[in-house]
Amino acid sequence: MRPPRLPPVRALLLVPLLLMGLASAAASAPRATFVMDARTGEELVAENAEARLHPASLTKMMTLYLAFAAAEAGEIDLDRMTTVSASAAAEPGSRLGLRAGQRIALRHLVRAVAVKSANDAATALAEAIAGDEAAFVSRMNETAAAMGMTGTSFANAHGLTEAGHLSTARDMSILARRLRFDFPGDWALFSRLEADAGVRRVAHTNRRFLSGYAGADGVKTGYTRAAGYTLAASAVRGERWVIATVFGEASSAARAASVARLIDAAFASIPAETDWVPPPPLGRRDPAIDAAPGALLAAARPLVKAGAAEPGTRGGGDGAGGSGSGSASAGGVSLSGLGGAPRRPLAWRRRRPVMRRHGSPPHAGAPDLGAPGGRGRARRRRRLRCAPGGSSSAWAARCAHVRFRPCPMSVARRARTVGLSFSNIRP
Repeated sequence: MRPPRLPPVRALLLVPLLLMGLASAAASAPRATFVMDARTGEELVAENAEARLHPASLTKMMTLYLAFAAAEAGEIDLDRMTTVSASAAAEPGSRLGLRAGQRIALRHLVRAVAVKSANDAATALAEAIAGDEAAFVSRMNETAAAMGMTGTSFANAHGLTEAGHLSTARDMSILARRLRFDFPGDWALFSRLEADAGVRRVAHTNRRFLSGYAGADGVKTGYTRAAGYTLAASAVRGERWVIATVFGEASSAARAASVARLIDAAFASIPAETDWVPPPPLGRRDPAIDAAPGALLAAARPLVKAGAAEPGTRGGGDGAGGSGSGSASAGGVSLSGLGGAPRRPLAWRRRRPVMRRHGSPPHAGAPDLGAPGGRGRARRRRRLRCAPGGSSSAWAARCAHVRFRPCPMSVARRARTVGLSFSNIRP
């Protein structure tokens, strides 16, 4: 049997040189920073925020904004199948892996753009909405002008480097804020750590920040050699809401660390409560939000206050069919069915109470576990915290009648500890 061939030494030496070249290219990209109190739009930090730079995939926030608007207006049906064009299938960079002539639902394209930041899905979505990408880009520029994004000019729907495709850190922060104000029911899509994109399940490109920063709920990452690593980030704690945007970072870890420091400083400096100041309407937002902008927190906030109840069963169509509706809390009905109940970051979800049992908890309408006909029996008693539908003590009282017994592994461990034979103990 021939031994495996080792790669030539010359090729091994080229790998670190290539990585160093990519790092230096990202490090040389111009940097910009903008932080705002997103409740009011007040500027907190601005460094080179007016410089017109390459936005990379932050562009896709506008692509998604127009997709949400088209779905709300009834211009498109997100369950409709569309045919992928050759130009969309040929887009380089981050891809879903679409093929020319392939049929895919618009809903899955939206998820691929928001979660995977797929360039081929962005172009296919633009063509499905406006007929061709050029017409869609015209809509993007018209909408940007209406929002007051004075430093932005779009040339494509995905954000790859192209002449004249430029924006600013301030403008991208304005756009991120608009997404939540105008489409609160779809905002939760930006905090999903993964989603079903039809072709396959995809992981979020912003999962480093979403899972590592308490209160993080979005929104969009980007990278090209000309732009460096970019990120428009959103986080909520209590009644505070902050958006921070950075351009030109050297790595994905550096951009996550930068926005974490910026948002930490912002949370420490802004008041706990303030009057919400919605952006000027574009004719698409529910008028009730203008009258009571605080309803946005109930509609799309990913974190509840400490000690509050856990959310119920998560909505939103993330299955193969993708037709489920989103959360129906006040002001947050998902018109497109994309959002669903907001997802907490991974760091928060790890603290959820664990109680092993079959079936649903009593508050979800399942039969009592200890009653005749119940669907199972709990294996372990765990401390109950943040109980859905009431306090921990109330939920514990409702489950007090459930008959618990240790699992066989616990019995075996106890038997070894006291020197008994496991065969004489009946679990």
